[in-house]
Amino acid sequence: MPKNGFKNFNYMKKNWFKNIKRFRGDTFDRSKYLRLDKNERVIEFEKEFINYVKKNLKSHLFSSYPYIDEVYNLISKKLKISKNMICITAGSDLAIKSCFEYFTGNGSKIITLSPTFGMVDVYSKIYNVKNIQIGYDKHLTLNVKKLLSNIKKDVSLIIIANPNSPTGTKIEKKDLLKILNKSKKAKIPVVVDEAYYGFHKESCIKLIKNYNNLIITRSFSKVYGLAGLRAGFLVANQKITRNLFKLKPMYEINSISCLAIKF
Repeated sequence: MPKNGFKNFNYMKKNWFKNIKRFRGDTFDRSKYLRLDKNERVIEFEKEFINYVKKNLKSHLFSSYPYIDEVYNLISKKLKISKNMICITAGSDLAIKSCFEYFTGNGSKIITLSPTFGMVDVYSKIYNVKNIQIGYDKHLTLNVKKLLSNIKKDVSLIIIANPNSPTGTKIEKKDLLKILNKSKKAKIPVVVDEAYYGFHKESCIKLIKNYNNLIITRSFSKVYGLAGLRAGFLVANQKITRNLFKLKPMYEINSISCLAIKF
């Protein structure tokens, strides 16, 4: 028997994993530098916020499992939608991952932008989907015509960041509606990643009542500057959120994240 104790153990049923290259992350302390590489907040938080956290940082927040329903209620009130349309996630990153888990399978086709949020490509490889990437020209104009032409019934998921990163571009509302209309007819879910909402005034939240295939993802990392707390959420019609909620871990986010969001 091999030294590791496993004999004839097929640990590589997902053979495509061998082609995925990933790194463990930063190998040095970035806190000593001016961090402009990941769109993090680089100025100190106001004393009012820091004092609020210090005052309310009680022992039970470390020893007890988090009470998250308060955060659901706050997001519901802020967005003026039912909390049953919301799934809180550990950053919009995990919201996007949940959509991969639910809507795609081995060999599925998806449509994404290129370049875009790096984890979209990583999840495409992890879940072994065919990623139809729609690019930009030299003027950073998205090829919307190509995107529309690829919307067919055999596509399982479309992911669009609006505004997009790292291009800093937005999709015009008329083009976004064309994408949503064609996708709705083909019964394809569309994720609109609004991680950078707040730096851009327009949102698709109000369109959810007209598009039962629309999913919005948001983050507390960018406009709120809480990247270290890994908190985000998604919004969709209740049929979708009911199923995506089944994919959540035991607790969506931690107690300290809940505390900061309630400020």
